Amino acid sequence: MKGTLWELIDDEAVKYDGKELEFLFAAKATVTLEKEAQEEKPSTLIVIPDQKRWQNTSIVLSQFNSMSMNELRDAILSLNEHAIDVDGLSQLAQFTPTTEERELLAPYQDDVPDNMGKPERYFLAVMPIPRLQLRLESWYFKRQFTAKFEDSVRVVNAVHEACVSLRKSQHFRQVLQTALAFGNHMNGGTNRGAAFGFKLESLLRLSEVRSDVDPKMTGLHYVIEMLMENFPASLGVIQELAKPVKDAAKQKQSSLKGDVTEIKVGLSKIQNFMKTPTNTPGDKYISIMSTWYPENQSAFDKHEKLAEETLVKFKELIAFFGEPADTDLDGFFGIIDRFLTDFDKSHKDLLRRKELAAKAHRASVSINKPPTKPGAPGANLMDSVLGELVSGTAFTGRRLQRQQHM
Repeated sequence: MKGTLWELIDDEAVKYDGKELEFLFAAKATVTLEKEAQEEKPSTLIVIPDQKRWQNTSIVLSQFNSMSMNELRDAILSLNEHAIDVDGLSQLAQFTPTTEERELLAPYQDDVPDNMGKPERYFLAVMPIPRLQLRLESWYFKRQFTAKFEDSVRVVNAVHEACVSLRKSQHFRQVLQTALAFGNHMNGGTNRGAAFGFKLESLLRLSEVRSDVDPKMTGLHYVIEMLMENFPASLGVIQELAKPVKDAAKQKQSSLKGDVTEIKVGLSKIQNFMKTPTNTPGDKYISIMSTWYPENQSAFDKHEKLAEETLVKFKELIAFFGEPADTDLDGFFGIIDRFLTDFDKSHKDLLRRKELAAKAHRASVSINKPPTKPGAPGANLMDSVLGELVSGTAFTGRRLQRQQHM
């Protein structure tokens, strides 16, 4: 270039090893060329209009990277549980092609471009599967059925056993009878005396009543002493009712109904699907479900009948105990569960107190101290209440009031 520095420079005068230069720098030049070639590749073809949905579908499909989209389609058709686990199936059921997406993808069904996005290729693969959404949902239900059914059976059985046990328990009736006698005697001077009965929640207040003579003794302690004198066998109420009542108290009435309804709907979806067979090659839905469905539907029918009977028994039970008709299952059994817990604790405490008193008495005898006299504080009240229980006069006011209303 005339008039410039480059006119004075002769690059051929520079000595160098051409082979070495090519060895050192040819690779870099090749990488640069490959990178430029990659950048010239066409971008991914995206047809799904909702970008967030496209991304979420891509994430779900990433767990099936070892499979082609056609292999994934075949696994759905054949209900292949080895290829698609429960979690994957649940996610696939949330991402099926919409009507709009089907219309947008229809032109590509016969010729899928190489650069088409993975979600689009998946949708194109599964679009021919009949009733895809119902298939995935009902297949997922089938795989969850055993766990859901067993859980529902456990709930229904717990409530049913508690209803039956509580209704026929003579021990619990004797506890209520004694608590009523105690309450009527204590309220003898008020308008609450000679009551016909009481709300079960009142049982929880027995442990709040304290003796003026011995603050450590509660009303519940005293009721238990009355039971020990009159109905000692009734102390077996804990062994008889504690477990079934506690198990029932853990259940929700809404869950009992809801679980049964959910199972019924799931079985109904399978039944409806099987009413319309398909001719799609590789479709094993009907052959698999026709073997599985009858036995499990029969088991559920029996369970549903028991669930309905249990709810009827519960309604009869709360009416039998005079509780409001809208009483919740967990609320009803929860009250009795807390009372039985208090009862057991108070009974053990009372036995411990009696043992300590017996030791003190033996110690006093050993040093020639006179025993406690019958007229000790509290003795007259105890004798009075026990006498009323035995003679039946604790319920006289109840009988008289009934006669007056007749």
